[in-house]
Amino acid sequence: MFDCGFSMGGYREHYENHEMMDFNNVLKSVTIREFDTRFTAPLFGYDSVDHYYDHAAPNKKVKKIPIPTLCLNADDDCFSPYDGE
Repeated sequence: MFDCGFSMGGYREHYENHEMMDFNNVLKSVTIREFDTRFTAPLFGYDSVDHYYDHAAPNKKVKKIPIPTLCLNADDDCFSPYDGE
């Protein structure tokens, strides 16, 4: 499902010597959660992947949109599940 090599391929030189992460460990990520644990959360200064997910979760932000909004997603969308959980 997740191809870290594809995602990170063009950015190797930029992140390879980043002081906050082990780039080779990032490339070993198999799941999106592993990638976010090893790359996204540390890069943006989150204490943990759960802290990142909690802060980034759209379910807490959608109700603050001041105008009527229609949101569409695929039934099999892994980022925004059909059941909204």
